[in-house]
Amino acid sequence: WAVPAGVGAAALAAGGAFLALDSDDATTTPAASPSPSAEVSPTPDPEPPTTLLSGRRGEDGQVLAVKLDNTVNSHPHAGLMAADVVYLEEVEYGLTRFMAVYSSRYPKVVGPVRSARESDLQILEQYGRVGFAFSGANPQILDEIAGAPLYPLSNDAGAPGYSRSPDRSAPWDLFADPDDLLKGAPKATEAKEAGADVVGGEE
Repeated sequence: WAVPAGVGAAALAAGGAFLALDSDDATTTPAASPSPSAEVSPTPDPEPPTTLLSGRRGEDGQVLAVKLDNTVNSHPHAGLMAADVVYLEEVEYGLTRFMAVYSSRYPKVVGPVRSARESDLQILEQYGRVGFAFSGANPQILDEIAGAPLYPLSNDAGAPGYSRSPDRSAPWDLFADPDDLLKGAPKATEAKEAGADVVGGEE
C-alpha cells in the first residue's frame, strides 16, 4: 500500500533526525564547549588625594593663617579643629596664642582673632605668600608685616570678613569668615610640597 504523500517524508525526516542523535552507528561531531570567560579583576577605585599639610583625604587650596587667642576667656574656639596645622606660640607674661593654618578645610567661622607677633612672620615664611588674618600689633610689627611676602588681613585695616559676637566681651568677641577673608588675598599661594621653593609667591 502506498504511503500518503507528505506523511512518509515527514516521518523519515523525523526518524532520520532521531537516528542521527541516538544511533551507535551514527558519526556525530560533539558540540564545542564554550570557552570559559577570562576572569577580569575589577579596577580598584583610585585613592582620594591626600592633603600636604595635614595628610587628610581631600585637596589643598589657598593657605590662610589666622592668629587666635588662647586664654580662658577665648574658650570655646570657633573653627580651630578644622585647621590643617596649629602652632602654639609663647608670648609675653607666659601666655600663649594659637596660629591656625587652613588649606584643605575652611570653617564657616574662626576666632576669637587676636594680635600678631614677630614670630608669626618667621613661621609663615615657609608657606609663601599666604593670607594672614589678625587684629592689631605694635607699630614695629605692623611695619614688618607690611613688608613681608604675604597678604595682611587686619581687622583694624578694614579687611573683609570680620564681625563681633554679642555673646563675648571685647577683645575676645572678634570672629571671621575664612571665605570672606580670602577675598582680600585673591592670589594667596596654595599648599606646596615640603621643601618646595615657595618663598615670595605671586605678586
